[in-house]
Amino acid sequence: MVCWGNIAEYSELSVTDPLSQARLYQWQYTAGETVKNFDPLYFGRREISINAPVSKTDTLTFVSAHINMEIHIEGYDGRISTRAEGQGIVEITNVSVGYDFEMELTPQTTVMFPVWETDGHNGEIISRFNLLRFREDTPMVINIRSRDGGEVIGSVVVREFLRKYGIEVEGVNEITVPVYITFDEQGISVSVEPWDTEPVVPIP
Repeated sequence: MVCWGNIAEYSELSVTDPLSQARLYQWQYTAGETVKNFDPLYFGRREISINAPVSKTDTLTFVSAHINMEIHIEGYDGRISTRAEGQGIVEITNVSVGYDFEMELTPQTTVMFPVWETDGHNGEIISRFNLLRFREDTPMVINIRSRDGGEVIGSVVVREFLRKYGIEVEGVNEITVPVYITFDEQGISVSVEPWDTEPVVPIP
């Protein structure tokens, strides 16, 4: 028995026989649209045997099948003045888009553009979204683009970020990964908290 919890706005099931060929995908990917978010999924699997007509009661334990992400961008100033709210500033490459029914990632990946909003008090750009459970050696890269969406003005290699700040995502059931990116007169810095920054070399 396989159960997926919290399938809602962003997921679709491709259930086949045998079950080993069944898949769960982000539907925007399969439809050829821009991937913006993933459902906060949970997964449960258990083998049970029932001899009809006898019924059986059992317990199924769910584990998290998603990772919460938060990207905070400060000091971006007027670079987004010509961009509509939520469009194209944050780009993430090599994002996994599916699971098999053992909660193993499928090989398909995509480029994701998560929706963002602006804090009305300090102008900070905030993007909160979910990803499928990536590994600590993930090839994902977070790119920050200029106001016209064409130029990459800063990047964060996710596996290096996790290693630098000792963030473990494997073997942890519930986790949020916060990424703080700051633009100032010195250039660009990245951290897990605003007061603990590490310089990042801007892309020419």
